[in-house]
Amino acid sequence: WPHDPKQKEIARFQQLAVEQDTEGTMMYVAALAGWSKEEVTVYIAQLRREFRSKGIHGYYRRKILWARKPETVDG
Repeated sequence: WPHDPKQKEIARFQQLAVEQDTEGTMMYVAALAGWSKEEVTVYIAQLRREFRSKGIHGYYRRKILWARKPETVDG
C-alpha cells in the first residue's frame, strides 16, 4: 500500500504481528461475546484472508509509549 520502501517494510512487519496474534486476541474477545471455538475459527480464517487482500487498505491508530528509568543520584 505505501510507496516508500521503508514504510512497506514496516507494513510487512505489522501484518506479520497481527496475523501471528490473531487467534489469541480473538479467543479473548470471543469468550466475552460468547462465541464457540468453531465460530472463532471461521471468523479468523476470513479475517486473515482480508488482511492479505491487496484491495483492503486498513489501518488503525496506535499509541506507543516508552520510558527510561531515571538515573540515580549518588548522595
